[in-house]
Amino acid sequence: MRVLVLALAAFLGFAAPSAHAADAQALVDRAAVGDMFEVQASRMALHLSREDAVRDFARRTIVAHNEEMVALKRVADASGLEFPEKVDPRRREILDTLMQSGDRFTPRYLAALAEDNREVLKLLEGYAARGDRPQLRAHAAAAVPQVRAHIAAIEALQ
Repeated sequence: MRVLVLALAAFLGFAAPSAHAADAQALVDRAAVGDMFEVQASRMALHLSREDAVRDFARRTIVAHNEEMVALKRVADASGLEFPEKVDPRRREILDTLMQSGDRFTPRYLAALAEDNREVLKLLEGYAARGDRPQLRAHAAAAVPQVRAHIAAIEALQ
């Protein structure tokens, strides 16, 4: 019966208190990798997109995500969490594919950023609601509106 209750809680998005430490590291890992991914993809957009509005968006994205990485690293360090140094293999593959997109770069870039932001938004919302590290929880809560605004900006360009 206990296993069934724990499985149902996990399915519904609830975590046992002991799982929050792992959740905190997962949040830092995923958010940092997302920031790195968006900076790298946006640097490509500066050179590969033919649309001025997309290049302007890419510039703003680079600045915003570099600032976010600095803030997240500060919170991670204060919380005793590791900070990743590079994007994960999945995002590296997406970056490689974007580099070879040719005329299809802009729509693929925007789609990749939209998908990545939606994933990060779910993670941030979950941690903001249930995270156990107050400083990281506050950081996640503050980032939610920024990610929503970023998604809206992406959608406006698509």
